[in-house]
Amino acid sequence: MKREKLQNKTVSENGLSMKQRRAIPSIIESKSMEVAARKVGCDRSTLYRWLAEPAFQAELREVQDRAFSEALMRLQGTARAAVEVLIESLSAKSPTEKRLAAVQILEMTFKSLEIGEFSERLKDLEDRLSVRA
Repeated sequence: MKREKLQNKTVSENGLSMKQRRAIPSIIESKSMEVAARKVGCDRSTLYRWLAEPAFQAELREVQDRAFSEALMRLQGTARAAVEVLIESLSAKSPTEKRLAAVQILEMTFKSLEIGEFSERLKDLEDRLSVRA
């Protein structure tokens, strides 16, 4: 990675200082900007100033997207087990538990169908627009 000294600060190739790069996970993980600033060792106003910089915004967005994608992968990995629990709940002794499981299964099924239909309609619209262009 290409690095250069700029005003006695180590700057990475994306233009962020090492302190800025350390600030990004702190911002994502902390409950407030004040807590994030303390973790990084700077003022809260410094974090807000960095948040106005396009390079910092881009890196923050990239790290947030990566964290969100990892979280989604974890959720998707547990989906099969969750479905099994719902299906097993249909055999529960409690009528309330059975009904709740049935309602959740039906709601998810209908939502999946709606999403599928929406996706088809959206693709059809995109195809029509690309023909016109």
